[in-house]
Amino acid sequence: MDLRPVGRVFVLLVATIVFTGAAPQGQAAREAELTSLLRHLATQGADASDSKGWSHLALPGPNDVILGKGARTLGAAAARLQKAYALTPEAARHFLAARLWLVPPGESWESLSEEQALRALEAHRAALHEAPGHPALVASLIDNVSELLNVPGYARAVAEALDTAPDPAALALRLARLGHYTWSSEFAAYAVSREPETLPQALDIFGLDSHDERATQFYLAAWRALTASKQAAFPRELAERLVRNLLAQSRPALALKVLDAFPADARQALLAKDGEALSEKQRLARDELGLSIALTLLASGREAEARLWHEAVRARPVVAPEEEGDDEGLGERATLHRELADFLFAWKPGADSFELLLLRVDDAFGTAGAILCARALAARFPEHARNELDWAGRIGDRSMVKELLFLPADRLSFLSAARAEMEAALQEERARLEKARAQLTPPTEPRGTAAPDPMAARISAHLATPALQVFSEKELPKARGKTAWKPMKTLTLPEGFRLVRAERSNQKVVVVALSQRLDPVGELSGGGYWVLLSEDGGQHWEAPLYTGLRQYQPYELEKASPVPLLDGQVLRLAASVRQLDEKSVTFPPIDLEVKREVKNRMLEAPLAALRQDTDGDGLTDLVEDRLLLDAKAADTDGDGTPDGNDTLPQVPAVSSAPPADVRAELVSTLLFELAGKKDVPPGLVTGVPPGESRADPLRLPQFQAPTSLEDLSFLSLDRSELRGVHAPATTVTFSEAELQRARERFGMFFPLDIEIHVNLAGDRALLVWNERWRGGSFLARRDKGRWVLESRGNWVT
Repeated sequence: MDLRPVGRVFVLLVATIVFTGAAPQGQAAREAELTSLLRHLATQGADASDSKGWSHLALPGPNDVILGKGARTLGAAAARLQKAYALTPEAARHFLAARLWLVPPGESWESLSEEQALRALEAHRAALHEAPGHPALVASLIDNVSELLNVPGYARAVAEALDTAPDPAALALRLARLGHYTWSSEFAAYAVSREPETLPQALDIFGLDSHDERATQFYLAAWRALTASKQAAFPRELAERLVRNLLAQSRPALALKVLDAFPADARQALLAKDGEALSEKQRLARDELGLSIALTLLASGREAEARLWHEAVRARPVVAPEEEGDDEGLGERATLHRELADFLFAWKPGADSFELLLLRVDDAFGTAGAILCARALAARFPEHARNELDWAGRIGDRSMVKELLFLPADRLSFLSAARAEMEAALQEERARLEKARAQLTPPTEPRGTAAPDPMAARISAHLATPALQVFSEKELPKARGKTAWKPMKTLTLPEGFRLVRAERSNQKVVVVALSQRLDPVGELSGGGYWVLLSEDGGQHWEAPLYTGLRQYQPYELEKASPVPLLDGQVLRLAASVRQLDEKSVTFPPIDLEVKREVKNRMLEAPLAALRQDTDGDGLTDLVEDRLLLDAKAADTDGDGTPDGNDTLPQVPAVSSAPPADVRAELVSTLLFELAGKKDVPPGLVTGVPPGESRADPLRLPQFQAPTSLEDLSFLSLDRSELRGVHAPATTVTFSEAELQRARERFGMFFPLDIEIHVNLAGDRALLVWNERWRGGSFLARRDKGRWVLESRGNWVT
């Protein structure tokens, strides 16, 4: 029985459903939906135009055709598509549906729903059934890869569109001209796989300026094919690009194999002091390639050859492009790379590697650079050596070799050998990194941990107890008539506090404010809640009272309430439970989420509970609990100085003056520098989105984080490192284990982490500080018996 007529009827039925989106009875509704999308596309104005991108195909952009002169109806738009692309009426109708299903119904930058993306794909397939291999239809498919990539059957639809074209190779080469980063190399490889003689044309279309792994696969396959031909000239430009890409993509051994195949004249052209006329940017790229080759050879044990390449680059004058033409910072990077290469070639075992810490500014020279840096750093800075190799290993792990192909592998036979070779080269380099890491000495115990820590047991016991709470949670009552307390909108607060709510009764003022003084959370929130009291209208303030409450941990205090802040001597805070989901934290924190919400709560506590100072040391019990101090002992560390006056209340003072310790001096110098807020970048707190809806997190109200560095420091540092330190204010520290338990007890917070690296002579040091959301570094120099700091820059997320 011949089923072909039945098959054609089925295809026509599918085509009808695709355009309408439903069986015939739903046609009116689907046409109304497409009409709505057509109108929405028209509102996007110039943002809807796509002719510029399609000019490479010598075709008009379909959106411009759809919105062209004439009526804005489905029929008129389909007629314009039919004429512009020489389509049949049916193909034009399906193409119109495909383009309209690609229009997000909301903002232009929003993603399509899965259902709408599937409709767009099926409409494309229906149009291609009517016009097999039509370049505009296939181009529309690949031009919207970000919307369609995860739709089942997408890659298969592209492959079918190529396979069913009248001239598949010619169509693939034409589409490669679009320069689409996802598809271009695969289209070029598809054409060569079907017709090997198209390789020169494919290379010409694809070009030699791509640097991703898709391109490298194609370049490697092309290089193998061209060098296998005895008649073809050596493809020098292709080989140079291939070497450059392989070095950047953690495949130095394979890069050297390609380099070793260079004829003498091609190699000499790269080594030459003076060569063909090059732009400044091209000369910088050539010098960087030369240094990468030099260090790759050096790391591979080919020192004599390595020095030839290094000397060749050093013989050339340093290129410094004009600032206006150096938006990428190429000139500065080239200078830094020369300095790094010079250091690595000059370094010998036993030499001071301190300078390398100052030079290592990026991942220059790939895995070869990492191995050489690790060798130089291993003796004095083993952790840095380990970090270099770990980072290099992560770069290798990000390889996309196994995930590169969208088209089925049998359509890309041209790439098969290159694909396998690149994967093998990556595994070889990963094994070399593992071997280099294994040869490093095991990490030593942190400095000072061998000495007993008299506070460790007490702090551990403290962390095992629940955090001190003085508030009880109740249902928020309704307003109870008039009150003597009136809201205040503005007033001047002490530095480091941000107003949440204020009320006044005659000259008495009560304020709830946010501060990071005891809760250094950076950009996540305003920190902890404090109460400030004044008896003279806000001219003078009593000592601020810490509440032990932290924003989003789990409460957020309201800015208004039906009940006053104070009822006699009882504090009453209107609040909502809005508990931060710490799994959603990123930096910058632009998409925070809450995991629990409860409205209309009231937190109640007597002021006396906030003022409670059981041991009379000047710190309230709530503050001592937060600092992991003993609220029942005025002198927690037992060194004779009450906790309220002790800048290092966890570190017993030594009975006699210890000999000068360089690291203690440097920690002291850095703490005073940061406390003075010199060169400390502020952050912008975004918080979590409003309760009812998921607002755009980038448009949330933002405020500058009140910093706490001027009056209290939380450190992530071994306590032995603080012996002999002079701190500008109260300073507490946490070991790694203590920090983890403290976060479980109080919620997420970010203490200051300090790294100190001193040169062999003891007169220079690199100080690196990091609070996770911001950080920076200083170069310290010994000058007339004191340390002078010079900022080397800072960062903030």
